[in-house]
Amino acid sequence: MLVALLSLLAAAPVTPAATTPTTAPTTALAPAAAVTGGTVGGTGASDVVVDAVLPCGLRVLTARDMSLPVAAVVLALESGSEDDPPELPGLVHALAYQLLQGNRELHPGESIAVAQDAGGLHSLHTGLAQVRFESLVPVTRLDAMLWVESQRLLAPTTAPQRWQQALGWAAADERGGSRLRPEALAYLHGATGLGHDGRAVGKPLQALAEAALAAQLAAKFTYARATLVVVAPESPERLQGQLRPLFAALPQTRRTAPLRRTGPRPQPPVPESMSPGSGAASPGSGAASPAATSGAHVPESMSPGSGPNTVPLSRQRGHTFAWAVPPTPAGAAWAAALCRAINRQKKAPEPEEPRKARLGCDLENDPRRGVLILRPSNADDPWALVRARLARLAPGGADAPLLQAQAQAIAQALRLAQRTPQGLAQQLAQAAVDDPTTPQTGFTRQHRVEDLTGVSALADPTSLQREAPGLLRVEDAVVFTLPEVQP
Repeated sequence: MLVALLSLLAAAPVTPAATTPTTAPTTALAPAAAVTGGTVGGTGASDVVVDAVLPCGLRVLTARDMSLPVAAVVLALESGSEDDPPELPGLVHALAYQLLQGNRELHPGESIAVAQDAGGLHSLHTGLAQVRFESLVPVTRLDAMLWVESQRLLAPTTAPQRWQQALGWAAADERGGSRLRPEALAYLHGATGLGHDGRAVGKPLQALAEAALAAQLAAKFTYARATLVVVAPESPERLQGQLRPLFAALPQTRRTAPLRRTGPRPQPPVPESMSPGSGAASPGSGAASPAATSGAHVPESMSPGSGPNTVPLSRQRGHTFAWAVPPTPAGAAWAAALCRAINRQKKAPEPEEPRKARLGCDLENDPRRGVLILRPSNADDPWALVRARLARLAPGGADAPLLQAQAQAIAQALRLAQRTPQGLAQQLAQAAVDDPTTPQTGFTRQHRVEDLTGVSALADPTSLQREAPGLLRVEDAVVFTLPEVQP
């Protein structure tokens, strides 16, 4: 059970880790054994993170962990399948593989070999809005790994044969595992770029010209929209001094990492079983979506008790209540605690709830585009069931202590994951894109580890409304359901 919980919280986006090239295989990072005797929770980890933005726009987070003579390095790029052009679905996923093909300074596969030839590990993870290159190396190879990350994004090769090989690796990957269809994800987050298969490899990608490939690489993968995380036995300040010269020659620029807020929701497309123009207009607002159908309208009321965010989808089973999780560790941590609490709630006696009524929760823990999903069953009024269950978990509700107990369990799982350099680096890579209280160029400050990873927020019950507003309100959910049968 603990392994499953750590798997959910500590590392992976909802999409699976990218498959590794056959010419230079990588291994998914595995937690190393923790060694007691440190400064935080009996480990060798420091509770301080030094946070800086370099003149080139790269954000750098450094922390100390003395549990093992290894270093964890993560380069997190705030680009994902959400950023694919409409005419090139699957582009960012394939471009991530192209970065393994090297450039004028790096041989193809050299970024992997630097780690693996020394007995270390290297892996690539792609997601809806973030790409991560993760390495775990002996501390004696830290300089070499940092040099690799300082070169990775500089004029990657665009040779046609290398691009076709990268497309082959991308095509071999498993498809995304979201429980929501792409158009539902796009509507939920107000991000039209999510309305496609982010791992598709089709003819448009295969026909991409070399100049266009170079332009896309330069636009999607820049240090100004990236975060470099380094966790090693050295002090955070010394690590900062160690890596700064490697990026000093890059042009100065402002940081441009997107914040991934939930945008305005356009009118969704008409399901196949509905004719254009039927139903009343949806109150959703915002720019038009490429997926939207001209003249389409969303029925304002699908069943008694439904809200304005009821969205009909063909091939949808029952009612699916979905909330967009804020793109921060604190928001994700509270969503995980809430989901565990809902799955452990006891059914209210009749007539408050029907005897066979059930409510199940799933959390898709993507670092930037997470989703909380509730599925009621055997209930005449699904809205009433969900509303009542959430009210019991709200402050002062009958199940508020249950939610706090699950928050403590999530906090403990996060602390356990932070007991290794790799686990801590993975969590820091999912920190909020930027601290809104700091300028976008040239600053250095310190944070507590638990503030950046969401642990401290779980200790304050009142922070739920601040960090994840709306998760306890059924009115803030988007409800996907079958369309009404038109006469």
